[in-house]
Amino acid sequence: MTVYLKQLFFTSGTSITLPTDWNPYCNLVECYASGASGTSGTGTAGSGGGGGAYAATSNLNVAAGTAVNIGIGTPGGVTDTWFNATSLANAIANGVSVSVGAKGAAGTTGGASAASIGQTVFSGGNGGSGGGSGVGGGGGGGGGAAGPNGNGANGANGGSSGGGGGGGGGANGGTAGSNGNNSNGAGGAGGNGRGGSGGGSPSGGNATANLGGGGAGGNGVTNALAGNGGRGALDNVYGDGTHGPGGGGAGGGGDNSSTTGGGGAGGNGGGYGSGSGGGGGIISGSSVGSPGTAQPGLLVLSYTPWQSDALLSFM
Repeated sequence: MTVYLKQLFFTSGTSITLPTDWNPYCNLVECYASGASGTSGTGTAGSGGGGGAYAATSNLNVAAGTAVNIGIGTPGGVTDTWFNATSLANAIANGVSVSVGAKGAAGTTGGASAASIGQTVFSGGNGGSGGGSGVGGGGGGGGGAAGPNGNGANGANGGSSGGGGGGGGGANGGTAGSNGNNSNGAGGAGGNGRGGSGGGSPSGGNATANLGGGGAGGNGVTNALAGNGGRGALDNVYGDGTHGPGGGGAGGGGDNSSTTGGGGAGGNGGGYGSGSGGGGGIISGSSVGSPGTAQPGLLVLSYTPWQSDALLSFM
């Protein structure tokens, strides 16, 4: 396993200049695409948003000091992330020896590895479906983001008739969320992270920090305000507690009522590249559940500085 001495993180921008100590022979370029936001719970419960794909290439032969075009995916906009290209399509046309690019989520569909470019590629998880039309169903859980250890897992479906929200999918080789229960039911558990733990506990629990799990779905009710979906968590792959792929947000619970109450809000995605949970549905006459917030893409450059590499070769 290569140990890199420097890491740079980019969350926005359209171009960068590679550092003067950049090493074209000892580097790793990683692209995390953006997740997608869930939808609001109208008469039909909202669906969860998909998670973004991951793509990486090592020892990309681009010289130090080169001005490089980049793109960072954003929810609701261009969700793809790329390096040394003007778009994901351009990155694919350039080829894996020159460019890297990861496909972003679109609606409930997670970003696909087959539509990405890199030596290592993984797909984001799909968002779950809302629990039925006109029955106060729970919202679907958001898909987990892909990462260096594997695919993002799928978010789960919401239950019907005052159903619980679906759990969010775990990130980076984690597990899928669990479906929400029907008829004033509990929300589904959040999917675990790649280590086999960390998913949120029903109903509405947030995922455990730094483990990459998905949030738990909100509880379903009748004639009351349904529970909100739990938040997904970052997978702390870089050890800084700030950067890395995240688990999906959970769906809000549904309200099987036409008089009072309302659907629960979907949970936010965690980390980078995760999808958010859909809002819980209603029958009529009460407030709909709003979706959670999906998370944007990320570009990571890791390298051993040229001078350090040269010195090490003579030691």
